[in-house]
Amino acid sequence: MSQTESEETTLADTGRQAEEIVREGCEIRSRIRKLMLDAVATRKLELRELGRIAQEVMCAASRSAEDMMPRQRGVVLGEVVAGVGDAYAVAANATRLAFEEAKSRGDSFAREELDRALSDLAAIDALFRETVMRAARSARNSSVQELDDLKSHVERTISSIAPVIADALRTAASHPVGLARDVVTTGMLASRRGAGRLAQEMARLLDDAGKAITGEGR
Repeated sequence: MSQTESEETTLADTGRQAEEIVREGCEIRSRIRKLMLDAVATRKLELRELGRIAQEVMCAASRSAEDMMPRQRGVVLGEVVAGVGDAYAVAANATRLAFEEAKSRGDSFAREELDRALSDLAAIDALFRETVMRAARSARNSSVQELDDLKSHVERTISSIAPVIADALRTAASHPVGLARDVVTTGMLASRRGAGRLAQEMARLLDDAGKAITGEGR
């Protein structure tokens, strides 16, 4: 199986689990949050790829809620939106912690990783809004009122996670890029850190967050 095929399988599995969470209707918000964090941590994804997972989760949740009464559907999808927003907040916080820990060790990330992280953090609110509303508009049985209600959920969620994103942006922006060493040392550092080092650090922190949610490792 190719990497692309493996990623699509993982996304499909995540969607099926999201559908099951909605059908069961129990602890939707916390379970959606953990589902997304587990998907990112397991695959060691960058922050921007959280959007693909969020899209799959929202579409799957919308499908699973299609036959519910409008009022119940609105409550359920509101919980899903909150869970997705929580996952974005935890991921942003993991990015902040990764930069803080690296700085405390006198370590650094590659310029490319720093630039991507800054770009991704700055775009979270727009990406979150667009992801949720695209999924909602594609769902059957969605009325204009339901879309308006969901949009209100989105705006409230964005407001609640904005301080976390702002903290992560400030921390990332203050992080030193590279080390003032000669070319040979810089090359050795690049070789040692390898590709996607920030993603690896985030995966570790998100895995810890997922365990804290479920009480594992206590």
